[in-house]
Amino acid sequence: MIRSLKKIKQTLTTSTIAPFYFLYKLKQKKAKPGKLIFISLLSNPYGRYLYLLIKFFHIEGYTIYLHGPLKLFYDINKDPHAAHIMREKLIQIGTRPKQASIKLMLDEANLSADYFSFINNNGHYQQSFYVPMSQHPLMYHFGWWNKNLEKVKRKRSLFMAGNFSETQYNRIENETLFGVLTRAKIYACLNNKNLLFPVDNLDDLKQFLKSDTDNKILLVNSLTGGVPMDLLRDGLNSFDFFFAMPGVVMPFSHNIVEAMSAGCIPFIQEHYANLFYPPLQNAVQSITFTGFDNLEEKIKYLFTLPEDEIEFMRNNVIDYYNNFLMPKNVVDRMVNKNFEKIYLQAEGASVAILKKSLAGSTAHL
Repeated sequence: MIRSLKKIKQTLTTSTIAPFYFLYKLKQKKAKPGKLIFISLLSNPYGRYLYLLIKFFHIEGYTIYLHGPLKLFYDINKDPHAAHIMREKLIQIGTRPKQASIKLMLDEANLSADYFSFINNNGHYQQSFYVPMSQHPLMYHFGWWNKNLEKVKRKRSLFMAGNFSETQYNRIENETLFGVLTRAKIYACLNNKNLLFPVDNLDDLKQFLKSDTDNKILLVNSLTGGVPMDLLRDGLNSFDFFFAMPGVVMPFSHNIVEAMSAGCIPFIQEHYANLFYPPLQNAVQSITFTGFDNLEEKIKYLFTLPEDEIEFMRNNVIDYYNNFLMPKNVVDRMVNKNFEKIYLQAEGASVAILKKSLAGSTAHL
């Protein structure tokens, strides 16, 4: 009997009727008094980023009401990371709270997936807020995002751990829309010039960290083993510099935020650095390069930097992370600044909106 009940519960939580199960469970919860957020949406074009938005409010002690048709909850359940909204029971459903008790209301009118609108309008809107990139959803799901890191002697080497698949990380959008070198092409360039230090997995990385070898480029490919996510920030904490490479269809990638949270200084293409708001400045919170023309030269420059300059930049990186990327400050800005519009990353959907907008602009020339 117990085995049958467990099987029924497993079916409910993994099948297409999962939203009904989770909505039923959520409706049984009583809202806690205090800070309330009300979100009303028709669908979820934001994927994982809706989870991250809601998770940030939850981390900061808010009660979040999510209102919408069943399609919204189907959309949420279909995305493996967005589904944590219901699996973690981050939201309330049911009767809308009284207007006076709502600290922030987000709906189709003031929440937008047009995240790259500032590119087509020569700058960020003053009365708008662009929810910044964050760490990987699982970092927040498992609580690894703010794990205390021991102070260790860092390697003056350039490090990144991630996927370098040509199929996934050579998408054309990065070049035509953003002017950013793709991750796969950067990897191929360095590999063809024999500039990469051979590190294929976690054991190789540990051996390097124990050795006296330094001033190397280490790109640990997840396709050959990689670094487990729960140990990633510890690894980043062991290096002075992080190679900030773009994501699949857009420059922004969670890995740069994880690196900055560990005080690792981004080595980043100038076009990518300028997409941040505020931009990451060369020799302040990052070291920038323009393209393949000065990539190797800038890497050599990294390894000649004096310790006091590295420490200066590291402190600025930590300040930037604390002031602009921490859940508390992201949430406080949205709640207290009275923005007319809040733009939330929607990855492929946001890129598609940008492409359509740019095509429209060209058509009118």
